[in-house]
Amino acid sequence: MEQRVGTPTFSSSSTSHGTIKVGYTVTHGWEHTTALTKQQLSLITFLSTSCGRTTNLKKANRNKANLGHEVINSPLDPQLSNFDRHALMNNPLMVVQDAPNFHAWYSIIDATLTHEADERYCSYAYKLTKLCSSCDSLLTKICNGCRIVSVIVSIHDSIEKRGETLGNDCQRLMREIEYLCQFAKATMSKLVFFDEIDNVTGSLSKSNLLVDTSPMDESSLVDFIHLLEHLDACIEFIGEHQQYAGGNSYSLKLQQIRGRALASIRFRFIELLNEIKVSVAKSSMKVQKKHGVQNPEVVPKKGIEEFGTGFKTPDEQVTSTFYVKYATFSQDLKSLVVEIEKRTQKAEYKLLIKDCHNLYCEERSKLLSGIVRQKMHEIAAKAAQDVQSLTRTGITYLMDLAVAEIELFNKIFAMNQHREALVPLMDSLGGIVYDIFRPIYISIGN
Repeated sequence: MEQRVGTPTFSSSSTSHGTIKVGYTVTHGWEHTTALTKQQLSLITFLSTSCGRTTNLKKANRNKANLGHEVINSPLDPQLSNFDRHALMNNPLMVVQDAPNFHAWYSIIDATLTHEADERYCSYAYKLTKLCSSCDSLLTKICNGCRIVSVIVSIHDSIEKRGETLGNDCQRLMREIEYLCQFAKATMSKLVFFDEIDNVTGSLSKSNLLVDTSPMDESSLVDFIHLLEHLDACIEFIGEHQQYAGGNSYSLKLQQIRGRALASIRFRFIELLNEIKVSVAKSSMKVQKKHGVQNPEVVPKKGIEEFGTGFKTPDEQVTSTFYVKYATFSQDLKSLVVEIEKRTQKAEYKLLIKDCHNLYCEERSKLLSGIVRQKMHEIAAKAAQDVQSLTRTGITYLMDLAVAEIELFNKIFAMNQHREALVPLMDSLGGIVYDIFRPIYISIGN
C-alpha cells in the first residue's frame, strides 16, 4: 500500500479536544474496519500528535506555514518506501478540519493509490499476458518441432530398416550373381567343345602343311599333336554327355575331322618312309661306287624298290647302310610314332599304329627283298648239294636278319607293346628263302 499524500492541520484550539476525540473515535473504528499498513499507522500517529498540541490559535496559525516544513523535516518511519516519502514532500498541504474533510481527503488518497495500483497491476497483467502469449507461441513451435523431429525419426527408422533390407537383398543378389557366373563359366566350359568344329577344321587345314613338308618341323608337329589332343577331348566330352541337344551330330562331325587328321598322319608316315628309302638308296649308291661298281646308276634304273638286288658289298656295309643309317634317317619318323603310341588306348589310334606297322613292314620288305634273295642265291651256290649246310646257313642268316630287324624296330616303335608287329615282314622274308630253297630241295630229292 502506497503512503498517503498530504498532511491535515487544525484551525482553532477551542475545538482541539473535540477534534482529537472524534479523530480517536474514527481512528479506532477505522482500525477495526480497515487493516492499515505500517506506513498508514505512522501517518496517523503523526496526525494525532499534531492535533494534540496545546497551543493557542495564534501560535497554531503562526506555525501553520512551517507545519509542512516540520512534517518534511520530521523523522519518518524507516519502513516507508521512496515513493511514499516523495509523495509526502511534494504534494501540497491539505487542511483537515472535520471528519467529512478527513474522509474526503482519505477517499482521494485511497482512490489515487488504488488507481496507481490498478495501473501497475494492469501493466503487470499486460506484460504477463504478452509473456504468456510468447510462451504459448514458443510452446507451439516447440511442439511442432518435436512433432517434426518425431516424424523425421520415424522416417529415419523406416529408411534404416529399408536400407538394411536393401543391403541383405544386395548381398543375396551378389551371391546369386556369383553363382550364376560360376554356372555360366561351367556351362561355357562345356559348350566350348560344341563350338570347336570350325576352329578345329581351320586349324587342321593349316596343320595339313605338316604332312606336306620335309623335313618335319618340330613346332608344327607340336601344334598338330596339340590339335589332336583338343579334338580327342571334345569327342570324349560329347561322348560322355550324349543327353545334350545335337550331341550325336557333333560327335559324328568331330570323329570325321579326327579321321581326316589320322589320314594326314598316315600320309605323313608314308612320306617319311619314302624319304628314308631315298636317303638309304643314295647312301648305297655311294658305297657301290666306292667299292668299284661300274654303273652305280643301276639302282634308280631298276627302281628304288629293288635297288638292293645289285648290292655287291660286304655284310658290314649292308648293316651300316640298311640299319645304322636307316635308324639315323628315322628320327622324324620316331617323333611322330611316339605321339601316336601315347594314344593307343583309343581304338582309332590303335588301328592307326597297326596300319603304320604294316606300312613299315611293307617298306622294309621291299628294301630288303633284293639283298635277301641275292644272299640266299650265294648261300645256295656255296652249299652245292649239301642240304644240311644250305639249311643251317640259310636259317642262321634269316635269324640274324630277324634280330637286326627287331633292334631297328625297337628304335622306332615300342616293341614291348607290339610283339607281333614284325610277323608280316618275317613272313615275307621267309617266303623269299622258301622260294629259293624249295627248287633246290626238290632237285636233290629227285
